[in-house]
Order: sequence, then structure tokens, then C-alpha cells
Amino acid sequence: MFLRSWDEERINRYKNAVDKFPSIISRFIASWLGRKFAGEYDSIEYEYRSAFWQSVADFGIFKSLSNGDFAEWLKMHESELHDVLLHEKIVNRFSAELIPVIKKSKIATELLIEHALFKPKKTVYWPKALSDSDKREMVKAYIGSDCFNVNYLKKIQNASRNAEPKIDEELRLMAKEAQEKWISKQKMSGMISVQVSFVPVMDTPIRYTEEGYLTLVECSSEWVRTHLNFKFIFLMLRNYFSFTDYNGRSNLPYYSKEEIPIIKRNLSKEEYPRENPIFLHNSYLYRSLIETFRNELWKNSLYFENVFKCFFEKWLPLVYGIKGFSFNSPSIQTTDLEKIKIILPEIERVLKIYMMFQEENVNLHLLNTFSSPIGNWNELKSLSGQKYVYPAKEGYAVFNILFSQHLSVYCLLKSSDEKYKCFYERLQDEKVSYDNLDSQSRELLQYLIDADCVSIKDGFIEYNKTKCDLLKDIYDNDVLNVLPLNPEERRCIDELIAKNVIVASDSLFSTNEQNYISFVWSDSYKNGLAIRNRYLHGAYSPNDPQIHRDYIEILKLLVMIMICLDDEFRCWKKN
Repeated sequence: MFLRSWDEERINRYKNAVDKFPSIISRFIASWLGRKFAGEYDSIEYEYRSAFWQSVADFGIFKSLSNGDFAEWLKMHESELHDVLLHEKIVNRFSAELIPVIKKSKIATELLIEHALFKPKKTVYWPKALSDSDKREMVKAYIGSDCFNVNYLKKIQNASRNAEPKIDEELRLMAKEAQEKWISKQKMSGMISVQVSFVPVMDTPIRYTEEGYLTLVECSSEWVRTHLNFKFIFLMLRNYFSFTDYNGRSNLPYYSKEEIPIIKRNLSKEEYPRENPIFLHNSYLYRSLIETFRNELWKNSLYFENVFKCFFEKWLPLVYGIKGFSFNSPSIQTTDLEKIKIILPEIERVLKIYMMFQEENVNLHLLNTFSSPIGNWNELKSLSGQKYVYPAKEGYAVFNILFSQHLSVYCLLKSSDEKYKCFYERLQDEKVSYDNLDSQSRELLQYLIDADCVSIKDGFIEYNKTKCDLLKDIYDNDVLNVLPLNPEERRCIDELIAKNVIVASDSLFSTNEQNYISFVWSDSYKNGLAIRNRYLHGAYSPNDPQIHRDYIEILKLLVMIMICLDDEFRCWKKN
């Protein structure tokens, strides 16, 4: 592309300059490789390393690299093996150095299986001297190890007869036995099992396989290694790890999912439903995701806890123009106990600064005198004024008539052909005649008519799809976040509030989220973790492995708070 104002002489001058770039790059890298490659490779920024190897291959610069220097580099950078195996010329040049490492490498074996059975778009080249029997032994050793990816075992069993390397019946049987043994072990531990693993490379950043409460998660190490900035780490946590759902609700708390009248749904203030299978599954899943992601980032010299410091001190000023926040991250050298003692007050501190921001008075001097702890978490308010809606007491009838299977609404679930799970399902499936309803059904229907959820037109019942869909979302999840809604949906929400079907809240966290925070943070529940209170009063054993589990719970909570505040500031800036 050229500016129209440029004449031909200027264009040619620029073209000639650009044409010299490859030779300049080639001479520079060749000189660098020949002098100090093994010692200074780590000075290359991570996001440029794949481009570096591409240049080494394209310009033939690998000829300047000594076998000894390459072997020394390989010892310390096995995790980056994939970048080298993408280039046939480099593989052929250093075949002797690569083969002994490849044969013993879990990363290389997973690359072998990934490319044989999942068929990624990029081609991987293997040293020609690496025989089919060598590859078979690599797969066999992988199946027999204790650190396999269960999803790979399933793929090995179902591999095509034309797969390379060839998967024979013995390998299939070994994979089947290893998988069954693993599943049996998980069942003995309570039927709920989660495995999160990072694999060398995939076509997508993350891949889920779910069977009931057995969840296998595979993440791409290559994607992480080439996306080491806050924007993409935040994207991984929020979207790919699904710390929030499509409505911006946190997936960490417990939500009622039972098909029971909504008026009977409540949490005992004495005990949190921590043994509920759905909550247990999610608790294991997000703990494993944080653990493995933290380790993966550390392999790339990135300390997970600094993500929060980056959010408060760099992301907020850069993206939203918000200043005054700070976060003191514990250093990598500190123990988990020390990390907890550092992070707990930091969480309270940033929330106090948020409260000051809301009052348009971030006064750090005043903060120094603000020594009392945060009281009820429901006292933290949203910047938007109205954030969550819940069923109103006057609206319970509307919810149960539309969505429940309660005996009192049974008359609305019957039709000439079949019995529906709920009246809303019947409205979606058939045209319901008002004249064919009995007196009890008409009496129930009047609640929906008064709420403007349905109307009678030409003798048939017509329903407001937008309103009913919103109410169904609230019924299923106990709460709806109104911030992500479009203007039409917001209008319907306002109408439902006016009809006393739902009630609005201006709290920063939903009721479910507040209950979850109380479960983790304080002693509101008899069976709660009460992490803040326990560590504040020294109620812990110094060598207890529970300390590490508590620390991961705190990191989960901190991720939830970070995502919530980002939503708040994004909507605040938009409006």
C-alpha cells in the first residue's frame, strides 16, 4: 500500500529499502547464533519465539548454529519443542540431538498423539531416524505412565486404522485398561472427577469433554505461551475457563437447579450446600483450572499473582481511565501461609477503594484510617444503580404457573396429545385455546395476563417470548444480571418490576455470590471455610496441606472479584 501523494521515485526508494530487510535480519541472527545463542535465547520475548524459529528456517540461518549450542538449548527448553518441529530443515539438521530428547519427552509424545489423532492444521516434522517402533514405544510408555491425559486414552482406543503412528490392538487394549482403571479410581473417590491438563498444541485454546460429573479439560500450552499479556490471560479466565456464564453471573457459587416451586427455594443460613454434586464439581473444576494455569504461566516466567497487580495498577488506568487502585502481590518466594496473610487484607483494601471511587473520593490518606473490616457484602453497591433482579414475593405465582410441575398447576400441563413439563413448554409447542381451559386453568392464567406475560387474541393464548425467556432464566438461576441485556430486554425487565413480578437490586454481588463469599470468607455458615476469620485469629496448623487449598480458594475468589469489577467499570465507562 502506498499514499497517493507518493511519486514513483519515492515508492521505488522505499521498495529498495524493504528488499534489504531479509538480508539484514539474516546477517544479524546468523551472527547472534554463532556467538551467544544458548546463553541469551531467553532474552527473546515469548510472543516472538515462533517467529524467530520461522526466520531461522526460512533464511537458512540454522547452518550457523552449532550442534553443541542447540543441544544445550534443548536441555532447558523442552517445552518449546513444538516450535522447532514445525520446520523440516531444522529437524533434519539437528536430528541426532532431537531424537534422544523426543524419545523420553512427555511433550513430544503428546504432540505425536495430537497430530496423529486430532489432525491439527500445522504439520509437525519428526527426525527421519525416529522409526515407527520408536514412536510406538513412546505411546506405550505414555499409556503406562501416571501422568497421561485421559482424553488421549479414549482417542487411542478409537484411532483410525490409517493413523500415523499405527495404533495396533495391543495399544488399544492398554489404553482401554488404563482408562477403566482411572475411571474406577475416580468413582471410588465419590463419582465426581476433574482432570485439567496442558497439552503442547491444539487448534483451539481449550477443549472440554464431559460425561456426567466426569470432566476432562485440555488447554493449549502453545496458545498460553504466545498470549502472555493481561488481555489474553483475562480472556482465558473469564471466557475459556468460564468463570462467568453468558449472563455475567459467576459460576463459583451454588445455584438452585431443582424443579420445585420457587417459593420453597432458599439456602439454610446455618449450612452452605457444599456437598451438592453441582457445587462440588464446579469447586474441583475451578480449583484445578487455577492450579494448572498458574503452573503453566510459571513455566513461561509469569507469576500468576501479578495478574491482579496488573489489573488494578495498569489495566484500569489504561482501559477505563481509573486511577487510585493498587495491589500488593506476594512474591514467589513466600510460603502459601504468607501469601494468604498478604492477599486477604489486599482484597479488603481494593474493595474499600472501590467504595471510595463510588463516592467520587479516592482518598488514600483517608483509606489509611479506614481500619474497620468490610461488613456485609451486600453493602457493596453497583455503579449502575440497578444490576440484579430476583423473583418478587408477589411474583412467585407467575414463575410457578409458567415453569413448575407443581400439583397446583397440573391442569395447565395436560393437552389432548401429551403432558408437558411446564406450561411454558406447552405454549411454545401448541396453540392453546382459551375456551378449552377449565375454570381452574383460567384462574391460574389470570396471573399471567395481569403480569402482561400472556394475552388472549382470537380465542388463543399468545405469550410474550422476551418476557417469558427472561423469567425462565431467573427461574433456573435464581437471579438475572441486567447489565448485559439489550434495550428491548431492559424494557421488559422494567415492566416486570412495575408489575411486582420481579424485584431489582443495586448490590455489587448477587445474593448467590454474597452467600458464596460468606462461605469462603467468614463464619456465617457452620460448615463454611471462614478463611479470613481463621487466619486472622491464627486458627490453622502451620504444616497443614489445607493451607494450600485455602490459598487456591482465595485466588478463585479474587478472580471472581476482578471479573466483577471489570464488568462494573466497563458499563460505567459505556454510560
